[in-house]
Amino acid sequence: MTILKNIVKRLYPEAYSKIYDFIDSELQNSSIKNDNKEWYKEMNLYVVYPDSFCDDNKCDLSTLEGKIPYLKDLGFNAIHVLPFLKSPMIDMGFDVSNYLSVRYEIGGNEAFDKLIETAQRNNINIFADIILNHVSYRHDWFQKAVSGDLKYRDYFAWSKTRPEFIKKFKDEDGVWARYLIDNEERDIYVIFPEQCGEIPHWYKAEDGNWYYHTFYPHQIDTNWSNADVFLEYAKILMYWARKGVSFRLDAIPFIGKDIKNGLLKDDNRTHLIVTALNIIVKTVNEHSIFLAEACVPSQDLKKYFETDGIVESECCYNFDLSVALWIALLTGETSKIWEVLNKHLEDIPDFACWVNFLRNHDEVSLEEVEPEIRKELYEKMAKGGLGFRDGFGVSGRTASFLDGNPAKIVCAYFLLDSLPGVPAVIYGDEIGKENDFDYMKLMTQKKIETSGDKNIKDDTRDINRGQIKNSELMQPHSQKIYSDFCKVFNARNECIDFFNVKPEKIETKKGVFSCIYKVENKELVVLVNLNDYPLELEVNNGLHLKASINGATYQKGVVQLSQYGGIWLSNS
Repeated sequence: MTILKNIVKRLYPEAYSKIYDFIDSELQNSSIKNDNKEWYKEMNLYVVYPDSFCDDNKCDLSTLEGKIPYLKDLGFNAIHVLPFLKSPMIDMGFDVSNYLSVRYEIGGNEAFDKLIETAQRNNINIFADIILNHVSYRHDWFQKAVSGDLKYRDYFAWSKTRPEFIKKFKDEDGVWARYLIDNEERDIYVIFPEQCGEIPHWYKAEDGNWYYHTFYPHQIDTNWSNADVFLEYAKILMYWARKGVSFRLDAIPFIGKDIKNGLLKDDNRTHLIVTALNIIVKTVNEHSIFLAEACVPSQDLKKYFETDGIVESECCYNFDLSVALWIALLTGETSKIWEVLNKHLEDIPDFACWVNFLRNHDEVSLEEVEPEIRKELYEKMAKGGLGFRDGFGVSGRTASFLDGNPAKIVCAYFLLDSLPGVPAVIYGDEIGKENDFDYMKLMTQKKIETSGDKNIKDDTRDINRGQIKNSELMQPHSQKIYSDFCKVFNARNECIDFFNVKPEKIETKKGVFSCIYKVENKELVVLVNLNDYPLELEVNNGLHLKASINGATYQKGVVQLSQYGGIWLSNS
């Protein structure tokens, strides 16, 4: 605990005694022990909204709980439950209005407790989405701030006078807003250019003050320079950790910001805060880990694993690999995958684990991509989706990007599963669910009705959301894709030791991802054909088939790779 004390003292020198004394008192309570500290390296992670599955028009946590056997058969042993806390739902629950209350309409706290209990009984870990950067404008903290409570006003970054906004502009790096702050022009990145409000980044509240926001105007950023804010969130994390969950840290680079001094995200203060919170969580649940969402330049991404040699986040999303995978799937060019693997698997701590994904609940982010590649990818992907963030991302479902072709969909996830790290699958991809434009329109109307804000525009990410009815699961098309996913992900579980080491590249034909994994005297050969025509390849004789898709076969040292075919072969 000396480490925690030192970190807190660096962060909040005037209040560290209060914070540390509280944490120290919590140590008197029993904690959840952990017999397998690196359990997360054996995950297959399923990502789902709490109301994604519907049974007889009931879409809630109990329905999700009923899908545990469905997910176990699929080969998944971890579920990331997207926002489930009380919220006006202007940003799909990422606008939290109460951190300790589960939304009543999806079953409330009792239903979430039952989900955790059923998952744990089935050896499935639950990740709770925790939003630390902002709260809903309907959160009690903000309501007290607006009512004139000075204590709570300082929970937020605010200005008594209207910020001096100069203009909004776009360059090859994104959309920006220019302000005059302390007689100095400063440019601030606009995350949601389609949902800016009166002034990008600033929301005028009923008290006449202006409050800073990174995302929607209805999501007010919390002020982490305030020690009380740190303590509030520490208590929240400990509450949920005691229930046995781990945490996905939403938009984590933004929590260390200091607006007045022009510090907007991602500095050493951010890393110290996350590290301290991880230590605090471990005091009540040794099994609980952090999964950091940080869409930042690749050179900064690894920093989220550790600070000063201390664990910060056990897992991080591999945004660079997502882009590399789409380049491979849409062009057949695999070199970018190797570039990312070579860069990201070097100089990371032994405990660190990348979470790999094709697509998550948001858009496919092209923010950190070279302009030429961004333009090419955008043009190809926008045909199967909608633009987001003024061209710096594309919304849409995997199946829609891949022409609804079951062979392409299965090939895409076989490629993902063939890479080192942990695969994450967004709900619906396992049945080839496509874009839902009606759902987007419905959600826009609901947001306008809830907020009374007629300026809210369509959030194109909503086309890759929506809900799944049992009838969709029973379609022959859906069952075929689901069956193939079952085979692949369960095979990965059997070969898990290979995917915790770096593979070696095998030179082969164009449009084929090929590599070999070596663990002691065991080997696993991976071949994935991204072409729309079949290929024949020679490999070592005497190997054993571990998995194959789309009709790929192996016999006497010869592999027949059908179009979009893939195969895993091992000497053990």
